Amino acid sequence: MNQSGRYFTVTSLNKYVESLLTNEVSLQNITLKGEVSNLTKHFTGHYYFTLKDEYSRISAVMFRSAAEKLNFNLSNGQEILVVGGITLYSASGNYQIVITKAEQYGLGQKLIELEALKKKLANEGLFDVSKKKPLPYYPQNIGIITGSKSAAEKDLLENIARRNPLVNIYVFNSLVQGENAPKELIKALKTSLSYPLDLMIIARGGGSNEDLWAFNDEALVRAISTYPHPVIAAIGHETDTTLTDYVSDLRVSTPTAAAEHAVRDVKDFRLDFISQSERMVNAINRQISKSMQGLENLKQRPELKNPLLTYEKYVERMEKSKTKLIGFINLELAKQTQKYELLQLKLIEKARNKLKNTDHDLKLLHSSLISLSPTAVLDRGYAYVTNEEGHIISSINEVRVGEVVQTTLRDGKITVSIIGKEQQNE
Repeated sequence: MNQSGRYFTVTSLNKYVESLLTNEVSLQNITLKGEVSNLTKHFTGHYYFTLKDEYSRISAVMFRSAAEKLNFNLSNGQEILVVGGITLYSASGNYQIVITKAEQYGLGQKLIELEALKKKLANEGLFDVSKKKPLPYYPQNIGIITGSKSAAEKDLLENIARRNPLVNIYVFNSLVQGENAPKELIKALKTSLSYPLDLMIIARGGGSNEDLWAFNDEALVRAISTYPHPVIAAIGHETDTTLTDYVSDLRVSTPTAAAEHAVRDVKDFRLDFISQSERMVNAINRQISKSMQGLENLKQRPELKNPLLTYEKYVERMEKSKTKLIGFINLELAKQTQKYELLQLKLIEKARNKLKNTDHDLKLLHSSLISLSPTAVLDRGYAYVTNEEGHIISSINEVRVGEVVQTTLRDGKITVSIIGKEQQNE
C-alpha cells in the first residue's frame, strides 16, 4: 500500500457521500410510508425515530419547525406518510430522511366510517337527550372504569375523597387504548353489575384521535346505552369527542370535572343543614303569625267580645301550642347539630388517618429513592461508561479498540481510549 498516495479520511468520505445524496434532486422531495419506532423527542422540540416496514428500516429526523405543524400526537407503532429529503449524518455515517411533513396513514377512511356509524346510532335513538338518566344527588357507591395506575384514576380517587371521603369507590381497571380495549371496557361494565353502584364514571384523560378510537366501538356504545346506572364520560378534552361521549348520560372534559359532577362537596352538607333549619324556623314562625292573626280575627267577632273566659282559654291554648312548637324546633335543631358534629368528627378522624398513612408511604418512598439514586451507586465505587454521543455502554460489543469513551465517577469524568477488550465467559 502506497502511504504517500492520495486517500480519503473518514470525514471527507462521509462529507462526499452526503453531498451526493443532498444534490440528488429525486431524493429531496420523496414520500415515504412506514411504521414509527424508537421515538425520541429532544428537549429542543426535534423528533428522532426509525421508520420501518416488514423487511427494512431508515433513521428519521423531524426538526422542531416541522414537528410544530403536526395535527396528531406522534407515537410508536403508528403508520404514517412522510415527505422529506434523504441525507447522510456524517458524524456516524448513517443515512437518514429529514422529514418536512407527516400525516397518519388511513385515518381519512376511518373518519368516514365513524361518521356513518354515528349517524346510524343516532337514528336508532341511542343519543337522544330524553334517554339520559339523571345523576343521583347523594351517591354512596361510585364505580370507575379507567386504565390501571393512570393519571385519570389518581385524579378521580383524590378528588372524590377530597370532596366526600365517606363515598365508596369501586375501580374496574381496563385497557383504554388499542384493539383489545373495547372488549375489556365491555367486560368491566358487565363485572360492575355485581356491585351496588349508584353511578359509573368512564375516564381516560385525553389523547389523539387514534388514542381515543376504542371509545368509538359500536359494541361498547351499545353496552353503555343499556347500562342500568347513570354514566359520566371523562374520556377526552374539549375538542376530543367520541361516540361514548354521545351515548353517556353526562360528558365532561376531564376526570376532575367528573368528580365534581359526581360528588357533592361535604361542605355543602352543612350549608344544606343550615338552610333547611332556617326554612323550618321561618315556616313555623309564619304558621305562628298566621295563627295569631286568626286569633285576632276571632277576637273581633261580636259573639266573642263578651265571653272573656272563652277568649282567655283560646289564648292559653295558643301559648301552649307556641311553647310546644318552639320546643320541637329546639329539639330537632339539637338532633341535627349532634348528627353534624358526629359527621365532622368522623371526617376529621378519617382525614388524620389518611394523612398519617400518606406520610408513612412518602417516607418509605423517600428512603427507596435515596437507595436507588444514581449518585448513591457512584458513591459506592461504581462508574458508568458512555460513547461520544453520550449513550451508555453496557457491553464490550458496543465499543471498538481505539474508540474514545468517557467514564463517569462520583466526582467527575475520565476520557479513556480503548486499547483492548476481552469477552467475559458466562
